[in-house]
Amino acid sequence: MSVINTMLKDLEQRQAAAGHGRYQPPRRAPWWPYLLLTLGMMGAAGGGVWWWLDRQAMVTDAGNTPAQRAATDASKTVAPAAATPAAPQPLVAPMPITASAGSMTSAAPQPETSSAVAAVVPPTPRAVLTDSAVSAAEADTVTINATPSTLGSDEALLGPDEGPQVTEASLLAEGVSAQEPQGELHIEEQHLTAEQTAALERSKGMQAMARGDLALAREAFERALASTPRDREVRERLASLLYGEGRLAEARQLVQEGTRLDPGYADFRLLQARLALAMGDKPGALQVLSVLDPVVGPNQDYYATRAALAQELAQFDLATRSYQQLTLVQPNEGRWWLGLAISLDKQGRTMAAQDAYQRASGLNLSQASRQFVLQRLQQLES
Repeated sequence: MSVINTMLKDLEQRQAAAGHGRYQPPRRAPWWPYLLLTLGMMGAAGGGVWWWLDRQAMVTDAGNTPAQRAATDASKTVAPAAATPAAPQPLVAPMPITASAGSMTSAAPQPETSSAVAAVVPPTPRAVLTDSAVSAAEADTVTINATPSTLGSDEALLGPDEGPQVTEASLLAEGVSAQEPQGELHIEEQHLTAEQTAALERSKGMQAMARGDLALAREAFERALASTPRDREVRERLASLLYGEGRLAEARQLVQEGTRLDPGYADFRLLQARLALAMGDKPGALQVLSVLDPVVGPNQDYYATRAALAQELAQFDLATRSYQQLTLVQPNEGRWWLGLAISLDKQGRTMAAQDAYQRASGLNLSQASRQFVLQRLQQLES
């Protein structure tokens, strides 16, 4: 519009000059707006061309994946270029190839239907080259017979590129067999022996007792005893736990079973006698202790309990024998001499009783016991 306005103004000036009788030369329009307009249009065109080239380069790079380059190199190796250059063919997505000993088959390539570069799908794990196929690949040409009827619909239609796929060839290249298991989990059932089971349960019981969990300890000892019924320690601990819970009958029966299995073990008899005493059965307690005469040294409680029960139940002969055994291992214990003196005195053995009272009077006794000894000596001497 600026050019038209300029021409109109020039025409008016000429008409005005003609009316005044003077000639005025026409004014020329400035040239620099045309130059700026031309440079701007050239810059815009150049920017558009640069954007289009950059876009095409991005599309080409996106389609040129490592799997496509590998497929292209492989195609160049298998089928070398002929002497006469062939006419350029449209890019197609390679189809899976099934190679056999006699021939190789492949689906017929489909022409590209889009202006974008087609994505190349890497070969699937079904493409396995046999020795005959490798020999054919080393030749100058390879004959490929397309047999579309032998291919499934999923092989005829190719999807978008999903990146490199794991194939048997790639596994072999990495030194890993396709059939070799990557890792196996073996579960073997091991059967513990009775001794191993008892040791495990015994350990659980000890730990439970240390924590103060007596119920859990009792259950563990019961399982251990079921595996090894002759385990003395477990039976004693279990009997003690039952006694602490007030289950006296169960504890006594448990110890009686132990005495039956191990009749020469004095601790079972002593524990059985104490349980009988706790239940008020003094004769039963004495009957258990009167059967066995163990070694005195480690079994002084056994003899002391038997002697006291025998003296209380008027079995003075058994009481005398028990106290005599105690004075032999502990001759400086006054209570043993006092018990022996009383048993001899009850049997009417006065001289032996006086000697026992004399020994007891010179040893450690309570004030009441010492007074009794002095009174009895006076009575026997008078």
